[in-house]
Amino acid sequence: METKLLTANASELKDDQLGVAIVQSLRESEKSRDLCIAAAGMAISHAIICGELLIIARDRHRGEFLAWLESYCRDEEGNPIFSQATAYNYIRAVKYKAALGVDCPEFSTLKELFIAAGILPPPTTADTSHRPAAPLFKLQFALNAPPPEEWESMDRKEFLERAKPVVDLYERVKAAEKAA
Repeated sequence: METKLLTANASELKDDQLGVAIVQSLRESEKSRDLCIAAAGMAISHAIICGELLIIARDRHRGEFLAWLESYCRDEEGNPIFSQATAYNYIRAVKYKAALGVDCPEFSTLKELFIAAGILPPPTTADTSHRPAAPLFKLQFALNAPPPEEWESMDRKEFLERAKPVVDLYERVKAAEKAA
């Protein structure tokens, strides 16, 4: 509201008042930006802590983790606070950061961390509608990922489930290329 009043009357300001108003608006904008950056950093820190706590719970309740998650991770009304997939996303984010160790870049949003860890696909910036194979290149794998033999059983199963359509498409493209 204050901004609308200021800009509505800005044409009536003298040059020195206009300059002061611009400087004040810039300073407020910078403060807001800094608060957002700090809040994003805190969100990532809390997400990593959440993932670490989920790992403790998973290790403590092997074979019963999903039932434990459904029983104990609920809001005040008794609703689940997140899905099983989301819980595993937080766990994978912790594993990703741990795999990178000291070389782990700083992320300004949880979405950036999830994209870097391969949990979310990277955003597309170019128009790829003329390239039908472009969605395939959204698959992202961490270079420092441990070998599949060291993955959790659930991670291997999820990988196989997510990779199957790509493998099927690969086989169809291979057959089409051979027939051409």
